[in-house]
Amino acid sequence: MRNWKFAISSADEAPDSAPILLKGDICEILKEAARLGYDAVEIHVRETDDIDYEVIKKCRDEYNIKISAIVTGRLNTHGKCNLMDDIPYIAHAAVEGIKTYIGIASNLDADIVLGWVRGNVPPGGRKSKYMSRLAKKLKILAEFAAQRNVKIFVEVINRYETNVFNTAKEIVVFLENYNIPNCYVHLDTFHMNIDEVDSAEAIITCGEKLGYM
Repeated sequence: MRNWKFAISSADEAPDSAPILLKGDICEILKEAARLGYDAVEIHVRETDDIDYEVIKKCRDEYNIKISAIVTGRLNTHGKCNLMDDIPYIAHAAVEGIKTYIGIASNLDADIVLGWVRGNVPPGGRKSKYMSRLAKKLKILAEFAAQRNVKIFVEVINRYETNVFNTAKEIVVFLENYNIPNCYVHLDTFHMNIDEVDSAEAIITCGEKLGYM
């Protein structure tokens, strides 16, 4: 049986509508998460933010709590970058930005979540072309991350927010077809409730590829 660990989402700031439960100073967040009984904290951050690793590590160790994952979403929502973009310098900026996130995660003994920053297939676009493009970028990032002992969790997101990877099966098949290592499925119950016919079956479909939930 798996030894499940439980984490809580956090950010320096976020709108009330965002699925972020703890906001503010990172040390106060770690303290509060530990008080609430969580094993770890998930951090939403911009890759360009100034991060004081020593302070975070000190607080992490003091409160006996871990950093579960660094979420890359702000590279897309704030930085307007994505891995499938038709403009080469934007796709390249996405790769470089994610590499920075991987560095952050490596410094904090964490992994990364990859969601919106993968991008969307544009209207009229040939899906196979964009999937191939995404696979090439992910292989580069997966190898880069593996060298730094960081896993990549590819998030399943509902069809109203993205047109790529709306179900667990889509990600599993994609990773298998393109033989992409060091990438795992991130399931989110909010999104599962919309697009998965059977949530239990989605978990079973992931098997050993289920990395984060």
